[in-house]
Amino acid sequence: MPGTGWSGRALTPWRRCCPEVARLSYVSSRRNSRTPVGRALGCTSHIHVVLESDHCSPPSLTGLAGPFSLGDVLSTGWLLIDYQNLHFSAGDVFEPHGTPPEDYLVHPDRFAAQVEVEWQNKFAQPLEIRRVDVFRGLPDPRKEGALNGHVSRQNRLWTSGRVNVYTRALRYPRDWPNSRAEEKGIDVLLALSFFRAVLVKKSDYVILASRDTDLVPALEMAETAVPGRAAIATWSGSSVLRPKTANQIPTVQLGRAAYEKTLAEHDGS
Repeated sequence: MPGTGWSGRALTPWRRCCPEVARLSYVSSRRNSRTPVGRALGCTSHIHVVLESDHCSPPSLTGLAGPFSLGDVLSTGWLLIDYQNLHFSAGDVFEPHGTPPEDYLVHPDRFAAQVEVEWQNKFAQPLEIRRVDVFRGLPDPRKEGALNGHVSRQNRLWTSGRVNVYTRALRYPRDWPNSRAEEKGIDVLLALSFFRAVLVKKSDYVILASRDTDLVPALEMAETAVPGRAAIATWSGSSVLRPKTANQIPTVQLGRAAYEKTLAEHDGS
């Protein structure tokens, strides 16, 4: 159910039996919806017309018991995580100042699970995140051998099932270690990957987990190219990206209880 109306998957049964009503439902959802909740209100009433029509006997949908509603439609998600940004933001919001970063590692798959829960709670709409892409810097083994080993081990543990981890080498300034190494190219790689994920249309929502304002243009371009497909995930209490788009981009914010369920051990497990 992206912003362009109901997905083909949701409307296909109604098109087969009653294409005229299905088309009216789709147009209505485009015209009246601004948010997932708005789409719910706009579409549900028309789908009820289909169910109650004397001229159409729609095929049954597996798992439905009783009247059809938005909450019965499973939406799919593709989550892209700006890992360092998400990780340090969690420390800023939930941990005392000076807490070692390794004490609040965020497990990507557990974070995705909590995004699913919060999406259901906020929009009354089930979401299944089928792919999680993590973007993070990788320390140089010649300069930071131990840290490189820790990060590489975490990446191996996390890369399974729906989670993929993409890395780029950190950039070391000339006065390192007096100055810290920095991520180089991660934001560009993430922005390009996010925009491409929106364009390929393999999921109903493509969710960006970051509060890096450098990524706002990618959100704005994505919303322009495929309205209603982009979404945002972040922590409750942190700043939220505010792209300038015609429609409000769906946003979920995870609180402390959810944050604690995302935590990983020092080794990433």
